[in-house]
Amino acid sequence: MFSLFHTKKYHEGSSRGFSLVEIILTLGILAIVSAIVLSSFSNGTDTEALLRNTEAVAAVFAEARSLTTSAKNASNYGVHLASTGPTLFKGTSYSSGIPSNIPLLVNSRVSITDISLTGGGSDVVFDKLTGNTSQNGSFRVTLVSNSSKYKTITVYKTGLVEIQ
Repeated sequence: MFSLFHTKKYHEGSSRGFSLVEIILTLGILAIVSAIVLSSFSNGTDTEALLRNTEAVAAVFAEARSLTTSAKNASNYGVHLASTGPTLFKGTSYSSGIPSNIPLLVNSRVSITDISLTGGGSDVVFDKLTGNTSQNGSFRVTLVSNSSKYKTITVYKTGLVEIQ
């Protein structure tokens, strides 16, 4: 008899589901795509952490300079650098444990490294009224997971900072 619709007949013993090879292949492709997406997301969050923390560290320097030039409490202000972040302090020298110190703990994904200031040390103190400093130099805010990714902060004699 003649039929308008072609129907496929299945042989006895054949299956209509997915084979094990097809399932394994699909899962493999899904795993590869997921790994690519997750690694790019991780790199994005590391880069974001680097940028945000670098800006936050630079802002601490701007705040210390501003407090000094405005002669707040008739005092100098400075910034102490440590690997975990900068600390804004009052006076001409840093001393840990003083309640007026204001630490900024950077994200655990970044660290302050390669501190190179005039006269050595890790403190930058701003001069009253002018905002200048004799502890000019530079340091890096570096990704802990990849030390080749960093931002350099330069502190000029004028007390201004630049992110590179």
